[in-house]
Amino acid sequence: MTRYPDSNKWAGTSVSLGKHPSQTLERKLSAASNHGFDGVELVHSDFLSHAKPNNFTPIQSGQNVQSVCKELSIEVLGLDPLKNFEGNIGIHLSKRLDMAKEWIELAMAAGTTVIQMPSPFLPLFTRGYRIIIPELQELADLAEES
Repeated sequence: MTRYPDSNKWAGTSVSLGKHPSQTLERKLSAASNHGFDGVELVHSDFLSHAKPNNFTPIQSGQNVQSVCKELSIEVLGLDPLKNFEGNIGIHLSKRLDMAKEWIELAMAAGTTVIQMPSPFLPLFTRGYRIIIPELQELADLAEES
């Protein structure tokens, strides 16, 4: 595989590297490295499944993942997915911001500044820009503070 300076990095998402319980996060990261990937996009649930058997908090899991990635010469390119944030009228904004803060801390522990956020898709959402825009502004402010 030819690499060019300043080209996009080759990466895969951790969930597509296996879902069987024997395919630990360490095995997934090793597979990504062994097959020429530059990094991985880590799915949030992989942090949790990695933390539990190792008696880690999610943050400790993120720190461990960053260390393993350094050993394997790959990086965490993003954390995925912070779902159903903006316009979610079913959960108060303060609770969603608390959850987003945890995600930001986890992303930083894993060594990334990217958190993917898909468009909302549940029925308890508004499409009203007077609600969505201020909520996204508060999220951006929270990220800037971190």
